[in-house]
Amino acid sequence: MSGNQHSPTGLPAAGEGASLLALLEQEYSDLSREMEEENLSPGNRILLDGVGLELRVFYFPEICIPEIRRKGLLRAYNTAQALIVKIRAADEATNLMSYSPSAFYRLTILAALVILKIINSSYSNFVDTESGKSTFISALSLIRQSSVEDNDLPGRASKILAQLWSFQSQRYRNIEDPSIRLTTRSSASVLHDSLWMWRDRFGGQSSGNNSSSDGTEAETSARMWNTRDPQAVHEADPLDSSNIMDCMFDLGMPAFVSWEFERNLGHFPPP
Repeated sequence: MSGNQHSPTGLPAAGEGASLLALLEQEYSDLSREMEEENLSPGNRILLDGVGLELRVFYFPEICIPEIRRKGLLRAYNTAQALIVKIRAADEATNLMSYSPSAFYRLTILAALVILKIINSSYSNFVDTESGKSTFISALSLIRQSSVEDNDLPGRASKILAQLWSFQSQRYRNIEDPSIRLTTRSSASVLHDSLWMWRDRFGGQSSGNNSSSDGTEAETSARMWNTRDPQAVHEADPLDSSNIMDCMFDLGMPAFVSWEFERNLGHFPPP
C-alpha cells in the first residue's frame, strides 16, 4: 500500500486504492480463517487482529470514492473496538499489559486513535458513540498499565490521547469527515498525523525548555497544517532516525507531559 515510487506519499495511484485494499482485505480474511484453526493463544489473536487494523487504517488517506472509504473506515472502527475488548479481556485474565511486549500497547494506541477520529467526525452518525467513548477510556487505562514510571512512553501516550480527545471533540463537533494530512508513514500515518496535531496545539505548553516551542518547530508545524500538498507535508515531516514510529513519543515529543495544562480543555474522561 505504500510502495508507489511515483507518488510522494507512496500510496496507490488514483483509481487503484479501492481495488488493492479490497484484495488485501480478502487475503487477510482468508489468512485469519486459516490461523483461527491453529488454536492461537489470546496474545497471538490480538496481534492477528492488529494486522487487520493496520491494513484498514489505509482508508484514512483519500484514495477511494467516499462511499467505499466510509465503509472501510467503519470496518476499521469496528476492528479497533474489538481489538481493545480482546486486549482488556486478556489483561484481566493474565495482567497482559504489565508484562507484554511494546507491540501490544502500540496497537492499543492505534486503536484508540481510530476510535477518536471516527467518533469526533461525521461518521459518528453510523456508530454507537457511547460505546466508543467507553472503549476509548478502557484503552487509556490499558496504556497506563503498560507504564512503569511517570512520563515514560506509555504514560505520555495516555496523556496525549486524553488531550487530543478533548481538543478534537471541541474543534470538529462531528461535522467533518475523518481525515489525516500526513500520509507518508504507512499504517503509522494516523499516529504521526495525530502527534503533529498535538504538537501544533499543545507542544509549547508542556514545559519551558521544550524544543517544540522554538521557532523552527513552530514553523515546521505551521507548514504541516497550512497545506494539503502531500509533497509539502512530506518535506515538513522528513523520515529519519529520529522520526520513526518507535521514536515519536520519545525523541519527537517533549520529555515531560504534565496534566496541568489540560485544565484549559475541560475534564477527562468526557461526559
